[in-house]
Amino acid sequence: MRYRLSLKQFFALLTCCSVFSGHSAHADNLTSLSSSASSLLSQGTPSDVLNHPSFDYGINGRELRDDIDGANGVTGGWTMNATFTPTAADLEVGQTRLIMEIGGTVNGTGLWLVDGIATLALKSSITPNPSVAAPTSFIANDLDLTDSAAAIYSSFGKLTAGNEVTVAATWDANQTFTMAVQDSVIQRGVLQTANVTGTSNSYNWYGNSTFMEGEIPATAVLGNYGGLNNGADPTNPLHESRAQNFAGFFNGPETLFWNEPATLTLADPAKPVLTINVNRDTGAVTLTNPTSSPVTVNGYALIGGRGGFDVGSGPQKQVGDANPAGLFTLAASGGSHNFGNIWVKSPFSDVSAQIDGAAGDPVNALVTYTGGEYLFADFDFSGSVDAGDWPAILAGMITDVSGADGIAKYLAGDISGDGRVDRADFRLYKNMLAPADQAALFGVPEPASLTLLALVGVSVSMIRGRTRGIALIVAGLAGLTATAQSASAADIYFVNNAGEIRSFTGITAGTNPVDGKAFAGGTLAGSIAAYGGYQDFTNVPDGRVFGVNSTGGVDAWPSISAWLANTGMTSLSTGVYGAEATTSPRSGLHGASFDGQTGGLYAVYEGPDAREGDLGQYASLNSFANDLNPAVTPAGYNGNIVNFYYPDEDAPAGVIPPNPAAAPGSNYFSITGGGQLEGWQDLFTPGQGFVAGGAPGAGGGMGGNRSYQLPGFGANVTSAFADVTGLTFADMTLRVDTRTGQVSLRRGPDARDVDFIQIESPGGSLLTTGYTGLGGSGLFPAGDGTATSAGWDQAPTNSTSTNVKAELFAFGSSVIGSSGSEIPLGAFYDTAKDLQDLVFSFDVAATGATTTAAGFYIEYYESAGAPGDFDSDGDADGRDFLVWQRGGSPTPLGASDLASWRTNFGTGALTAVRAIPEPGTCVLALLSLAGFAVRQRRGS
Repeated sequence: MRYRLSLKQFFALLTCCSVFSGHSAHADNLTSLSSSASSLLSQGTPSDVLNHPSFDYGINGRELRDDIDGANGVTGGWTMNATFTPTAADLEVGQTRLIMEIGGTVNGTGLWLVDGIATLALKSSITPNPSVAAPTSFIANDLDLTDSAAAIYSSFGKLTAGNEVTVAATWDANQTFTMAVQDSVIQRGVLQTANVTGTSNSYNWYGNSTFMEGEIPATAVLGNYGGLNNGADPTNPLHESRAQNFAGFFNGPETLFWNEPATLTLADPAKPVLTINVNRDTGAVTLTNPTSSPVTVNGYALIGGRGGFDVGSGPQKQVGDANPAGLFTLAASGGSHNFGNIWVKSPFSDVSAQIDGAAGDPVNALVTYTGGEYLFADFDFSGSVDAGDWPAILAGMITDVSGADGIAKYLAGDISGDGRVDRADFRLYKNMLAPADQAALFGVPEPASLTLLALVGVSVSMIRGRTRGIALIVAGLAGLTATAQSASAADIYFVNNAGEIRSFTGITAGTNPVDGKAFAGGTLAGSIAAYGGYQDFTNVPDGRVFGVNSTGGVDAWPSISAWLANTGMTSLSTGVYGAEATTSPRSGLHGASFDGQTGGLYAVYEGPDAREGDLGQYASLNSFANDLNPAVTPAGYNGNIVNFYYPDEDAPAGVIPPNPAAAPGSNYFSITGGGQLEGWQDLFTPGQGFVAGGAPGAGGGMGGNRSYQLPGFGANVTSAFADVTGLTFADMTLRVDTRTGQVSLRRGPDARDVDFIQIESPGGSLLTTGYTGLGGSGLFPAGDGTATSAGWDQAPTNSTSTNVKAELFAFGSSVIGSSGSEIPLGAFYDTAKDLQDLVFSFDVAATGATTTAAGFYIEYYESAGAPGDFDSDGDADGRDFLVWQRGGSPTPLGASDLASWRTNFGTGALTAVRAIPEPGTCVLALLSLAGFAVRQRRGS
């Protein structure tokens, strides 16, 4: 490890190599480079690399390192150095300025100014998880390669405009990076080391095609040069789109790169140099004077990067004191001052110091460390990331720690460094777990035995004589599961301004709008004059039809057939959108539609003028019907008088129109005021799409991939919707009883192996009590916060939060089968608020992929409250007995309730059996249930 000193000045790079003759010697703090060390000279050419003629720096850089290794017995590594003077523009927040880099399309290392802070960025293609293309938390130091990248920022802090500064970095080919920053004006420097896990000396930190300093060539395709990334998140500070040229003075000849590590030392012996030792084992921090003269200290500040100190008021990034008359004097030749055991044990060796002498002038301080290092996320200091670290992360789960200092964030469990302890930290922890802990209990299925399942099924069948139920259970035991398929949208209904309704079989199949041009074809399905005044209609998967009427109110019909007959209509709201007006001030809607992306609804507004043509996205029917909390996206859809969702335009590629070969099928459609039918894949992605024939569109259409454009539908069409009745989605959803507050998990068509679930309510419509979750359902193992009883652990904030409930399985996962009845999660929905704004998400254990559902993917219903139906699933069965055994929730249950359950037991049992009940929870409970069922039959 080569981090032994802090630094002072290390600009003026090396004079020991003949390659540097003619260049100023301005950084002689760099030592230990071998006599054969060669450098890539700034403004040089590839031939400067041992006179290789090739223009591929990566190959030559690797060959050069190998040459040095073989000739000099060194273990490889490299050193970078740059001297420059930043301007205020270089140091602005939001700026990412190039200092120097060596890199390529998938590998590389760079020194950057990010928000005015010197930052070392690293990128390698040889990673445990190459799909992640950027440091996940650079500003808090991302020191592992689970995401293929790392970033180390200097604890020196923000640089000063106009002050010459030198930044150097070295890699010792043994996981250790050392970085130093020295301001030559104030004579203060910081040297820090970082252990980047997941590396080996085979990692190509040399890159393979570039060496740049200060200025990025105009033709450069940055990719991942110098540790940059080209991922999907342009807000990441190291995204290629943020990389900018250096604005200030750049001392080019002193920007150099060696394929060999150096030792970084101080270069100006005229200044007193004190040493600060951090004892990692005890936390003691000691300031020592090794000089031959006494030094009086009248002020100091000890600064952590992500690490920190604790002087009795909790972990903090910085501690210090000052007194113009002097705090203490350090005797010559070894006099010391012990600040106490104040260093907080952590993996961050990034302490820097500001020391003021007797006259208030800065005194250089070199930071050194003794004692063992700590592994990142090893909260119990066991030497590995294992089960013992889980309680520290779980304790802070689902909390906002953005206001805390870096070390306090880390200690709270924020290992991702994003200011929150949440799913990201859970996923990162599981990725870092020791192999033995990763394997523990992985993939715990629904835990009951098939025998018990059969016993319960037989007991129910004995009561009711449902032999068909037995057959269905046997089918379930044989492993037969139903796989739901997304129903193809059937007819599309168009309505004109006279209320005439015409239906078509789809976008491109059979008699369709393409052939029939709306009212020139199709099937006359009805004529209801009142419908001519509606602003739009839409259909949702449960079959209902909603319409925004001429006065801006929302009406509902129970089914498409009822809508066609205009029967059973109910009013959900009155006048919330206003009467349609085309002159200022505008009001009303251009159109409304089911949102197949989120499961909610969206509207294109007629006005007021400032909102004309914008998209309003609603999380639920309640929000849409009352115009509550829409997420509004300016989109420029003004003039569109029809909007509808159709699962997928099914025109074959090459058929023009629609769907030119250059574009995918559409999901969202509209008809403009001029009568043109247009389609998009995604309404919420700005950008020009395609017109018929595959050429880029020249019109003003917004949205991604406009793949459908066909004129001639006529301005007299005022509304349209596609039949999405029965449309199913491939994953689990929630059912929410708005009468009792009971929430249950509905299975999807496929089994899901999950280890994280979360239910959110932005409006705070969750109770602080009542959440029992998977671990409390009796169907899956419940955790105790450790690996001793591995299972589902609830986030501690579940008992206080009205916004989020989260549950995590750190040492394994649970397989939720595709067959069986619903899984009760508890009665925690606030029926008094009834905001219907829930969002449900879960993580697939094997990949960590997250699935999120909202809107109509979550079913809100009001139960009838049948006697004995304690879990509000519509029947009195064994699950209700289990609810009674646990005492009931939220209402306590007693003897009279048990009597009611006995009387009504079996009500709706056929439905329960057909769904194939959950395969058992507790052996004794199920056996007693089976026995009780037999006794009931014998007594009947």
